[in-house]
Amino acid sequence: MGIFSGANDTDTDTGSDREDRPYLKVGQRVLSIEKAILRKSTNENNSNTYKQWMVIIEFNVSENLSGDDMKTGKVIECLQRDLDGDLTQRGKYAMARIKGFVAAAVGVAPTEVDEDTLGAVLDPDSDGSALAGVSVVGTTTSFQTKAGGNFTPTTFLPLA
Repeated sequence: MGIFSGANDTDTDTGSDREDRPYLKVGQRVLSIEKAILRKSTNENNSNTYKQWMVIIEFNVSENLSGDDMKTGKVIECLQRDLDGDLTQRGKYAMARIKGFVAAAVGVAPTEVDEDTLGAVLDPDSDGSALAGVSVVGTTTSFQTKAGGNFTPTTFLPLA
C-alpha cells in the first residue's frame, strides 16, 4: 500500500512561531511555491496510534490579497493513517486539501489528481523542487474545533 493510497477515493478540497517561515495566517494570497515535499513525522512523543506522514509546502508570498502582510509562509498537512494503513478521518480531510493544492499547482481538474500524480510531485526521496516557482492562490480560514482549539486550513486555486 502506497502513502497516497486512498487518494482516488477522496474528494478534493479546493477551498509557526518561526519568523522566517511562519504558518499562513487568515487571508488570501498569491503564493509562489518554494518547496513541496512528503516527509515522515519524526515526533517520537506523538501519543496517537496512527502512522503520520506530512506534506510540507513552503511559499514566498507574491501578493497579499487580504489579511496580514506576509513575506513567506508554510502549510503542513498530516496524512494520518490507522495502524492497518487506512486514512483516518483527519487524514482524509488532509488528503482532500493536498489534492486541491496539487490540482491548482499542476493546472488540472481536481478529478485528474490521483496517486500517481501525487507521487510524482511529492516524492519523499526528492528535494521538494518539482513545483518550485509555480504560483497558486491560497485562502486560509480559521474556525474553532470541537476540542476548543483553532484550525486554520488553506485551500488552493490556480492563479488565473
